[in-house]
Amino acid sequence: MWYINYNGQQYGPMDKSQLSAYGLTPESYVWRSGMAQWQQARYVPELRDVLYQGASSFNSGYSCPPNFYEPSDKDRIGTALLAIFLGGLGIHYFYLGKVTAGILTIIISFVTCGIWSIVMFVQGIVMLTMTQQQFDEKYVYTDSSMPIF
Repeated sequence: MWYINYNGQQYGPMDKSQLSAYGLTPESYVWRSGMAQWQQARYVPELRDVLYQGASSFNSGYSCPPNFYEPSDKDRIGTALLAIFLGGLGIHYFYLGKVTAGILTIIISFVTCGIWSIVMFVQGIVMLTMTQQQFDEKYVYTDSSMPIF
């Protein structure tokens, strides 16, 4: 059973599905038996389905709802090295599942006689300077078909 702090008042016990009636947001403080202390709902994985029932309404360019981060299985350093050494072939985009970007990179590299590889080299260096969360938001969870910088 869950409890929520709503407008300075504690309400509960209730099922997690009832939390929405009390204005559950990622910033709302919630508690249930077994938790050491009250926490913001964004940090409670069990509430993800309740918080983001309409995740598509959060369409901000990311397929992952805001305020909730799950690390991807894509290796940031490996992707960066692919961009640095094989960027002109778009291999790093294929690794990320961005096939359109990979194909466009090949075409642009061909048309520019390889100059586009310099841009991909710089992109690889930028990837190395990012945190894993920044990388995931920019390159993995984005809806963009060709994320650059």
